[in-house]
Amino acid sequence: MRVMVIGATGVLGRPLVRRLLAEGHEVSGLARGEDRVAAVRATGAKPVRGSLFDVDSLAGALNGHDAVLNVATRIPDARHAMTLSGWAENDRVRITGSRTLADAVRRVGEVGIVVQEGISFVYADGGDEELDEDAPLAPRGNIASSTEAHANIAELADEGRTAIRLRIGLLVADDPMTTTMLAAARRGSPLIIGRRTD
Repeated sequence: MRVMVIGATGVLGRPLVRRLLAEGHEVSGLARGEDRVAAVRATGAKPVRGSLFDVDSLAGALNGHDAVLNVATRIPDARHAMTLSGWAENDRVRITGSRTLADAVRRVGEVGIVVQEGISFVYADGGDEELDEDAPLAPRGNIASSTEAHANIAELADEGRTAIRLRIGLLVADDPMTTTMLAAARRGSPLIIGRRTD
């Protein structure tokens, strides 16, 4: 399968590209500028120039692909993650980027599968009940952008494409947020944010 990975150089993208290549897929990575071409190439993906925020550019980059996996994010470091403004660029990537992606996919008939990253923290408190994809949502603050991104991509399923929305839980990787969380754990601080009664 010919697969485009958006966010190929990120925390999610790097292992995703490796796995897709190992499975025998032809993998391209979106490079938003000439300065990102070498970084995309270093993942093993073939760099394709395009912008997640420009429909024409993105549609051109998607030509020749069967699937697109959007795992692009701009997760702020721990210091900036404590404020809503620290999440503004990540919200833009999720909301505007996914809307642009959906519009670009509509212009490229051969793209049949679209995958959008998101987070699992959008579920309403279900008490002791098991939560599944049909459980009620309660998006708020900086996590609301995840549900908007999913809604943008879900529209493509109504148009005959396969739209997959990932709800990722806790991510442990080689990123600044994980580094900060592990440092906090070494000091005896909790890793998961929640109510003190949880």
